[in-house]
Amino acid sequence: MANTLKTTVKLSALNLGAIAAANPQIVVPNFARDALSAGIVHFGVGNFHRSHQIVASMIDFLPVANSAAILAQLAQPNIRIVSMTVTEGGYFINAATGQFDPTHSAIVEDAKDPTFIAALPTNAAGKFFFFVQILTKCLLQKKTNPRTVFGLIVTALGRRRANGTPPFTILSCDNVVKNGEMAHNACVGTARALGQTELADWISENVAFPNGMVDRITPMTGDIERVACQQNHGIEDAWPVFCESFKQWVLEDNFPAGRPALGKVGVQFVPDVTPYEIMKLRLLNGGHAAIAYPAALLDIKFAHNAMQNKLISAFFFY
Repeated sequence: MANTLKTTVKLSALNLGAIAAANPQIVVPNFARDALSAGIVHFGVGNFHRSHQIVASMIDFLPVANSAAILAQLAQPNIRIVSMTVTEGGYFINAATGQFDPTHSAIVEDAKDPTFIAALPTNAAGKFFFFVQILTKCLLQKKTNPRTVFGLIVTALGRRRANGTPPFTILSCDNVVKNGEMAHNACVGTARALGQTELADWISENVAFPNGMVDRITPMTGDIERVACQQNHGIEDAWPVFCESFKQWVLEDNFPAGRPALGKVGVQFVPDVTPYEIMKLRLLNGGHAAIAYPAALLDIKFAHNAMQNKLISAFFFY
């Protein structure tokens, strides 16, 4: 796409109209964002998340160090899904056992202050949005408890239970096998580590953790991508997302609190995600390994360059 803008425009909500007017090929939101109301809270706003989920629906965020504000939002009855992309490390899995590790230092730190589980009033005033974005990966930066994503979720579920508010669905969007089960184990394990055995049992019995398979190659952003965004689109974006055209998102249809009509935009809802995970592991991940390891030995940086190498190409198609 050629840059039809005479000068580059800094990407912001205020400049969307000018960008669209200058280049009709650039798609901008065509709905009133300020008219939306909250239904989802999402943890983690990395490239992989942004290459799958519409960014325009995220019109507010909460500071990562403000546990009270996050908990107040999570306790709102209108929040029906809590989703996350916190990477595999955010689930506190013991590498040797493959199980949740209650001795992880972050979980131990949360457990030092068990009083935050108490059912406090949650009548928070203010404006709420469709996607309230928590800008964090796994840990909050300041020493306010709870500090972990799952510490926050467990605390919020405890408050909702005490207030008679139905639980939200917890949706892992991370690129890991059986991510719903991992989220379940981390959530229940965190509750037990905090001494909340009864709450842990209630979560296990009443909260849905649908599994999901997500697939789209999304490289890290660097200066090359930032310059390309300016030169090709006339947009100055500090963190543009570059990804392949293909994308697939398959979700286990287990959303008792309701869900958006994501099927209208290509999300597949199925009874069991396992066949899709196996397909991806054997075809995509296996293929990537067959390319990446010999490429690394040959000091080749990019996959497309590796595929152009006759030795690697012959090995891949052997």
